[in-house]
Amino acid sequence: MSRFLKRSLVSTDIESMFNLQPMSADNEFHFTCDHCGQCCRGHDQTVPLEPIDVFHLSRYKKQSGNDVWTAVDILNRYATPALLSESGYPMFFINTRGPDGICIFHEEGKCLIHDAKPRTCRMYPMTVDPDAGGKGYMYYLMPERKHHFTGTAHRAGDWIKNSLTPEDYEYSQAAVEALTRIAPLMERNYAVGIVSEVHTSLLAYYLYQNYDIDKPFVPQFKQNAADVLLALDYLYNKKMTKG
Repeated sequence: MSRFLKRSLVSTDIESMFNLQPMSADNEFHFTCDHCGQCCRGHDQTVPLEPIDVFHLSRYKKQSGNDVWTAVDILNRYATPALLSESGYPMFFINTRGPDGICIFHEEGKCLIHDAKPRTCRMYPMTVDPDAGGKGYMYYLMPERKHHFTGTAHRAGDWIKNSLTPEDYEYSQAAVEALTRIAPLMERNYAVGIVSEVHTSLLAYYLYQNYDIDKPFVPQFKQNAADVLLALDYLYNKKMTKG
């Protein structure tokens, strides 16, 4: 647990937290990728591996004949855990190496997992945050690499639409719905003395690891989220019964 970062469950100032520029779907920006690799540097513990990313990376590794392919393998070898709340909600971030914080998957100017790279990487230089209703997105531009922002004009909404798959959108909605229901139960449990490590292990297993990579991801994620809710209620009722 000493490697875990303590973070707020919900950022109240995402723009200043990551130096992001708010955009509307109709706003345009100029961007040209010159394959310099700078977007893969200087991002220590800022590029998340979401459950859907771990799932597809596991599938990609297995199909590529790699011996390291299970979700547990991926998280243990390539990711660093962080806590999003004191109650134990976990998240994982891609490891980096060296003083310039280069991505662990970036070698000799190439991405080793290009065909299965995380959603955050696919959306660059844009990123999104669920809106208040959880049905749409707020758009942000990441302007830290100034030399990228020349050349072709892109509409923000089109960029995100072309970067994400229908599965990504379905997962995003399911994840927001799951978080909205799971987080209050975790806070309730934590308030009555259920330690955060129990929650962390529970969510790490169900939300990140408990998948059959030969079956569709989203239905499994929804079932796993439902199982988390049942488990959180079970832990609470057991605790209260014992007094």
